[in-house]
Amino acid sequence: MKRLKTLLAALMLLIGMHATADNYAYLTITQTGSEQSVEVNQIDKITFDASDMVLHLTTGTEQRLPLASLEKMFFSQTSAGIATVSRSRSEMKVEDGQLRLTVADGERITLYNTKGEQLFTTTRSATYDMRQLGRGVYIVKMGQEARKLMNK
Repeated sequence: MKRLKTLLAALMLLIGMHATADNYAYLTITQTGSEQSVEVNQIDKITFDASDMVLHLTTGTEQRLPLASLEKMFFSQTSAGIATVSRSRSEMKVEDGQLRLTVADGERITLYNTKGEQLFTTTRSATYDMRQLGRGVYIVKMGQEARKLMNK
């Protein structure tokens, strides 16, 4: 309930910031340690349903973000490092120290450290134990999409 109240307060803040959001280039979203930025000019509108925040994109597609894993979102002048609009049909989720990967047909998921070293790759759905990694930032490439992953 507290999370819902916080989310509603954030929504009200976003509505109030609509006029000033035009001055920002990116909406950055943090979910379960993964951070991604979406260009504001690619977002037509943002709506909420019972379980997701939905970004309605100017391409006519939607990007659904589960509210349960939403940690924070903010507008900024610069990207969080990796600007993405979900083009991949693959999915990643971090739960209980496990990186759960669901790989779409024909796609590959690869985990890199910030030095660019490949740590893990798969073409099938898999689970990767995040406890094997040190604390820090990692890059997950899914098809043509890349996301930043923070291991706390």
